[in-house]
Amino acid sequence: MNAEQLLRDVPLFQGLDHRQLAQLAKLMHPRTLAAGEVVFHEGDEGVAMHAIVSGKVEIYHERGGKEEVVRQLGPGEVFGEISVLVQHPRIASVRVVEATDLLILSAWNFRTALEESSDLARHLVYRLAQWIVDAEDRAAARV
Repeated sequence: MNAEQLLRDVPLFQGLDHRQLAQLAKLMHPRTLAAGEVVFHEGDEGVAMHAIVSGKVEIYHERGGKEEVVRQLGPGEVFGEISVLVQHPRIASVRVVEATDLLILSAWNFRTALEESSDLARHLVYRLAQWIVDAEDRAAARV
């Protein structure tokens, strides 16, 4: 699975054309981690999005000295994508379950791409606006 294929399935990037996906894919860099390694801890500054090429990670919280695994992610899945948009502390920790190959898109590289491409920036604004509309629709349905 290559970087462009991984990005195509990220909700934030759905609808981008081949050229835009290829542009973002070129900005990603590989990282390989062994089982047991922590990708980041809850509370760390979010500085990158991670796409899983192979392997498995688990997302967990530490509460009162105990770990609570929220979910596991595998090939083709992405975590930390909001970090490319805003600097916000991580809301959970991520640990590698088995040897894992990642492709990483840093917030710095992503923001540079946005500055260089008004098409990409417009698409992003549209996607974020759609997320807000969807959230409002869900909230209204619960009332």
